[in-house]
Amino acid sequence: VNKNNRDPVVILAGEESTEFLAKVPAPGLIAPLTKVSPRNAARKYLIDRNFDIEYLEQHFEVGVVLEADVLYRKAENRVYIPIRMDGELVGWQCRYPGELEWRAHPQIPKYYNLRDMPKKLMLAYWDMAKFWPFVALCEGAISAWRVGPCCVPLLGKTISIPQRQLLNGALGKPIFLLAEEDSKVYWDEVEALLRQDGHRTIVSIMFPGKNDPANYLHDAVVNIMRNAAAQKHLDLKITW
Repeated sequence: VNKNNRDPVVILAGEESTEFLAKVPAPGLIAPLTKVSPRNAARKYLIDRNFDIEYLEQHFEVGVVLEADVLYRKAENRVYIPIRMDGELVGWQCRYPGELEWRAHPQIPKYYNLRDMPKKLMLAYWDMAKFWPFVALCEGAISAWRVGPCCVPLLGKTISIPQRQLLNGALGKPIFLLAEEDSKVYWDEVEALLRQDGHRTIVSIMFPGKNDPANYLHDAVVNIMRNAAAQKHLDLKITW
């Protein structure tokens, strides 16, 4: 994390980025999920999707934006998703608490992000996942919640050089790729790049259609990962 908010992050020799990670403020007044009214839309949305709000609060610091700062009014009343690296808050997303026909409502973003957030420099939840004997990658934070602390979201369908550099800390460990079947072409490229970096044990799991891990219960995702590992003859104790 760049704490002085000035120097660029060097990506490769001879190649620099004007983007950098720095400590940022939250978008406003954040309330823990367990402290807001049961009728709160964000809390209800997560419970309706079969999430344990105490677990989300404890492990991922998920909350509710009760009152947004003037710069981030669209964050208000949304699910708050903080992104930390090396313990510092470097970004956040705020998820609309419901489902819409998104193309019919372009004025309502599904995710409202910190302005100019350098997602390609981030590997959310890496602070937890790097200590596991295997690592899972997915697209979004909500899918990572469903999988557990071994999972990091790329916050997109592609993988950047800085993200790959961080994942080099997991060389020698099995890596699971968990994504929608409809996005397979993107994740095939992710797998190819990881293999290029020296990762040898990669288990690619494509969920049918537009489904991702967030559409399943935790135990179902764990069983899918366990079965996929067994097909690769991996002796992993996949249970948490």
